[in-house]
Amino acid sequence: MKTYRVTLTAEERQQLQAMIAAGKAAAKALAHARIRLKADEAGGGPAWPDDRIAEALEVSVDTVERERARRIAEGLEIHHTPVHGSWLNMAEIELAVLASQCLDRRIGSREELEREVADWEEARNERQVEVQWQFTTADARIKLRRLYPAVQTG
Repeated sequence: MKTYRVTLTAEERQQLQAMIAAGKAAAKALAHARIRLKADEAGGGPAWPDDRIAEALEVSVDTVERERARRIAEGLEIHHTPVHGSWLNMAEIELAVLASQCLDRRIGSREELEREVADWEEARNERQVEVQWQFTTADARIKLRRLYPAVQTG
């Protein structure tokens, strides 16, 4: 089983083929283009396994796997977490609200689920809903006293 999956759009496939045909890119870029084309699992793509790609293109299997990983990393979207408070608590709160407000019934298809969640998210963002923390500094000093230095008075 493949660790990483490559699915190219028709436009991406065409760009990679043009780059290879021109042969005017760096050797590494051309090798990566060939790997992507052989690994492509989209409709009509060859979907070769890593070892077959490595053998055909005379590269190591590690090179093929790194290229797949790099392709996935390019598609990642980074979200910076809040400086104060626990971002995990906020995420859990949002997921609980999503479950109770949007996912509290049977949804028949993946497309319908995606549409429902997108609509819920858009409405929530338009209202600019924020998490209201109930945990005060005083509460933290009691609950997390081992993390706070003792304050000397007098």
